[in-house]
Amino acid sequence: MTMVASPAWAEADGAWTPERAWNEAMRLNPQLKAIDATADAARARIQGARSPQVPTAAVDASHRQSTANFAAQPGQVPRSFNNATSTFSLEPFAFWQAGASGRWTFADFGRTAASVHAAEHSASAAVADARNVRRQVWLQVISAYQLVLSSEAAVTAAQEARDQSAQRRELARSRVEARMRPPLDLMRAESDLASAEVAVLRADEQVRASRIALTVAIGLQQPVSGPLAPLSMVEPELAEERLHAPQALERWTAAASDQRDEIKALQERRLAAQAELLAAQRAANPSLFLNGSATLAGTQLTGMAFNLGLAAGVTWPVSNAWLAQPQIAEIRARIRALDGQEQTLVLTTRAELDAARTAVAQVRKRRPALVTLREFSAKAYEQANIRYSAGAATLTEVIDAAAGISQARLQLLQADLEEALAIARWRAAMSKLP
Repeated sequence: MTMVASPAWAEADGAWTPERAWNEAMRLNPQLKAIDATADAARARIQGARSPQVPTAAVDASHRQSTANFAAQPGQVPRSFNNATSTFSLEPFAFWQAGASGRWTFADFGRTAASVHAAEHSASAAVADARNVRRQVWLQVISAYQLVLSSEAAVTAAQEARDQSAQRRELARSRVEARMRPPLDLMRAESDLASAEVAVLRADEQVRASRIALTVAIGLQQPVSGPLAPLSMVEPELAEERLHAPQALERWTAAASDQRDEIKALQERRLAAQAELLAAQRAANPSLFLNGSATLAGTQLTGMAFNLGLAAGVTWPVSNAWLAQPQIAEIRARIRALDGQEQTLVLTTRAELDAARTAVAQVRKRRPALVTLREFSAKAYEQANIRYSAGAATLTEVIDAAAGISQARLQLLQADLEEALAIARWRAAMSKLP
């Protein structure tokens, strides 16, 4: 698919094209900034998942003042000390101590590895979410862009109708002054001109509202100003010979299921949940660790003793075997929910593709009739003017004919914009961005 804008529009100072609107949105839209930050946070959590097997270290120093009264404890000292007479003194003694220690859990039999895999899949899901938000923002920008063009086309049609109403008023005035038409014709022409002025004002309000919507979609601080290039989209897959091809919808749906970022995000979340399930099932696995320490201690700073220690051990959290069961049940339910969401999203994707294809087909089917309507409306308006000038028709007939040609032109232009928007929606459903 390509979005086409003529070089004259691309070079015009202050002119907007679909490409420029999308590029500005990628740079300014706050939704895109927020989702990118969320993806960065998810990637950072991968390192956090590795923390159980990252060596830890600590350094501490202390000074203590305490008495040195001895209290025998059964089982800790020889029995003869238990019968010794206790002494009591309030004389304090100083004790200095400094040390460093480190611990490394070098094996937990797959528990940390499963948690790391869960974090990696969660990060991949966050990246897919970011791409999906880009798809949604792109469609918002294109839809808002199309709405501006449609509103401006309505303004042009309303202005043409107003100019024609002004011409008819002058014609009616001349006919009334020449006593060729009754005064009612002039009153009718004045009323028609007033209605046309109101229609122009309403159309202008729609243009302002649509430009504000485009401003919000892009993320600009000031409303979009300047002319907009025509919106024209070309998609080879939606060519007439392919649009109604057998199995086209099934083929598109299958391709979209492989490409659509929402589905990829759900698949990554299911993989993350499966990794979480594996980590929870391994919660009761033992862990092997090494522990080292170095201490410097003594009652005097000039006579402190230095000691080294190295230990290896195993930690076996047996109670996690039953404590993790509620978490395991919750994860399994979450996996089933993700499976259902993926199936629902595939059906939604198929419906979106079918709606876009139907919209394109309907516009193309309607366009020849609109072209014919425009041609006949122009001839009818010409004939009505001739008949009115000859006194064979009323002003109402001329007004109706003028309204008919304005509406035919507007409907033909809006049909082109509707087709471009339908192609954009098809592209969004297929996750194909420019």
